[in-house]
Amino acid sequence: MRVFIAVEFSKKIKEYLYERQQGIRARAQRGNFVARDNFHLTVKFIGEVDVAQVGLLKAAIDSTVVGFSQFQLRIGRECGFFPRGNKKIVWMGIEGELQRLRLLHKKLEAALAAKGFKKDERSYNPHITLGRNVVLDEPFEEIKGLISGNKEMIFLVNKLSLMESRREEGRLVYYPIYPDFCSKNSNKSRESLV
Repeated sequence: MRVFIAVEFSKKIKEYLYERQQGIRARAQRGNFVARDNFHLTVKFIGEVDVAQVGLLKAAIDSTVVGFSQFQLRIGRECGFFPRGNKKIVWMGIEGELQRLRLLHKKLEAALAAKGFKKDERSYNPHITLGRNVVLDEPFEEIKGLISGNKEMIFLVNKLSLMESRREEGRLVYYPIYPDFCSKNSNKSRESLV
């Protein structure tokens, strides 16, 4: 099974991201655009695991969230792309309590490494992918205003989800298989890590 650990979004946030995505989609020759229901913020990509390893992933999530209080992020006004030859991975940025997010990622990486999972060699660059393998009709600089945010879209990071990625009828579908975060810790017992 193919898995990753993420922050899930509300329907309202997903709809907002979908609207931003359509500005790019209308000006692309082709691309693999993220389905509306699949928008999320990846905290850690894991990849292929066997069912026996799921318990280790759950334990790593549990140890990561101990003492961590919820915090706020917002969809950024900036957008950009990662080049892949003549194709692009188009993304929207994240703003807000990024120091808390990076601390959460660092704590998760350490918990996963203690369970035998490989650490990322690249630094954590939080973003929301809108499309992969995108080939645009126009230069990105000329159309990025179409996806730049124009609203203050705030969301709480109050849960980490272990997500499974599956192919169903030719579509990629993400399923949460283990949610947890602040549900285990009352507000009174939590301490801020920033």
